[in-house]
Amino acid sequence: MGDEIFTELENKIESLYTKVQNFKIEKNKLEQKIEEQKGTIEDLESQNVSLKKELEEVKNNDEIRQKKLEAAADKVRRLLIKLDDVEE
Repeated sequence: MGDEIFTELENKIESLYTKVQNFKIEKNKLEQKIEEQKGTIEDLESQNVSLKKELEEVKNNDEIRQKKLEAAADKVRRLLIKLDDVEE
């Protein structure tokens, strides 16, 4: 009877030990995944910053082009007004 108790206790301890080892393995896998995800997040954040800068540059270039176009259109209007004055 005494041996049965020790065998049962030994089996339970072995089972718990195996579970703890499996948890440790799973924990390590999860920590690796987290590190990989951190790297991915950092890459995405870096790309986001770059894209924001590019977008700002495009907006600035568009505004500059729009101002140049408006200035050219204004010059054409003034020239047309002068031409109309000359024709009258």
